This record gives sequence, structure tokens and C-alpha cells, in this order.
Amino acid sequence: MIKIPELGPGMTTTYGFGFDDLARPRSRAARIARIDALATLLDTALVIPGTGVRFGLDALIGLFPVVGDIITTALSLFIVHEAYQLGVPGHVIARTARALAFVPAERSLRPRVRLVAPLRDKVISSTR
Repeated sequence: MIKIPELGPGMTTTYGFGFDDLARPRSRAARIARIDALATLLDTALVIPGTGVRFGLDALIGLFPVVGDIITTALSLFIVHEAYQLGVPGHVIARTARALAFVPAERSLRPRVRLVAPLRDKVISSTR
């Protein structure tokens, strides 16, 4: 929080950047809603008009070599970490981690399919 002195003595205005919310413990329902919203944003938030075909930011960010893969993998690992913290069974965590490990490896081994990989991501969504 940043406190900026205003006109009068002893008067301040507080500007919050929302970082306090990160430190505060959240309820189970709030955590589930947060990771569900993130998964939706990554997988199905956008729609191609007139077709009904849905895709997410994962497909768009994945078009940028290396940096896009790092960003989307980090976001997906955050979802996996939250799921682990919420008590999701180990075999589900392992299956999801296996799928997440495959995506960057596949993209890095075949740079020519950089435009096709997001389409594959649409079909095989690792966060849902």
C-alpha cells in the first residue's frame, strides 16, 4: 500500500494494488472459483464469431516461441499447485502434470508446427 499525503496534516489517501488479496487465506470455494476462471480463460474464453469454435489465451500466447510456452506452462502449473493444495487425488495431479510436460516439449521439438500447436491445444486441453 502506498500512502500519499493530501492537503491537510494527518490526512492520507491509501492506494491499494490488490496484493493484500494474495496474502490473505481464501476459502475453498473461492480458490476453486479462481482456478476455474483461469482454466476458462486459458481454454475457452474466446469464440470465433459465427462458428461457435471456442479457444483461449493459451492458444494465442502459445504462438510466441519460448516466452509463450513459459507463460502458459507457469499458469497451468499454478492450477496444478492449487489443485494439489485443495486435495485433488495424486493420480489426477500426475496425469495433468504429464500432459503439461508434453506440451512445451512437443512445441520445442517441432518449431514448424508453431501455428498448428494451438489447434492441438484446442483439442487436447490440459487444464480442463
